[in-house]
Amino acid sequence: MQAIWSVKNEVQPQSKLSHWLQGDACSGVLFNLGSNIVLEGNEFGQGAIFLPVSKKAHQLVLPKHCQLVGIRFKQGVSAILFDEIFAEATALSATKSAVNVDMKLQNLAQQLTADNGHFYRLRLLYRWLTSVIDYSKKPPASFIEALDVLENQGSIDTLTRRANLSQRQIERQYRKWLDMTPNQYLRLMRVNKALRILKSYPQTDLAALALDNSFSDQSHMTREFKEIAGITPLKYANLIALLAI
Repeated sequence: MQAIWSVKNEVQPQSKLSHWLQGDACSGVLFNLGSNIVLEGNEFGQGAIFLPVSKKAHQLVLPKHCQLVGIRFKQGVSAILFDEIFAEATALSATKSAVNVDMKLQNLAQQLTADNGHFYRLRLLYRWLTSVIDYSKKPPASFIEALDVLENQGSIDTLTRRANLSQRQIERQYRKWLDMTPNQYLRLMRVNKALRILKSYPQTDLAALALDNSFSDQSHMTREFKEIAGITPLKYANLIALLAI
């Protein structure tokens, strides 16, 4: 598990909060306990919502009185926990998988509405997780190593040497556990690393940032940012600098 969280929008009645969910190859479950939300351009009512493996940033629009609770799983976990990978955000009512019924997600969603306190909801989620997760089930060690190599070494060539697997074998594992290719994952990690640097040091020279993070040049980095993060490096750096004032 990467994180559990709880949020409530209490802004002015006419206002809506817009938040970008980062593309990080993780997945999760979202529990909408209040007003309808808009995710990936689709409207969702109350109940559990399965989130797909995140391949790029998606916009989440939160109206007045919106209350959300969520679980964020690390890479590959949802394929084990739900025995499938969702291609898009999917409401529990729209699924047909028996495992969803076995895990009593609808009962959990109802219990989460019993109390408005964030601590109560986080504790309830944690207890549910410990009751349903089988810690003996996990992705193979070769896949875990592959994730680590690409995130820290940033090279598919290094990955094939270290993992002692053929490129085709590695690609099959990425498809099975993340529904993406190793190259897609590598692109995500490059953009996310650059985002973290800009968040800490918004005055970083963008041309140097591109080269230091294995982009061919600044233009290449800008294109990747726009496609994966939904924002250019310059706009992101200016936004961080503005928030720091």
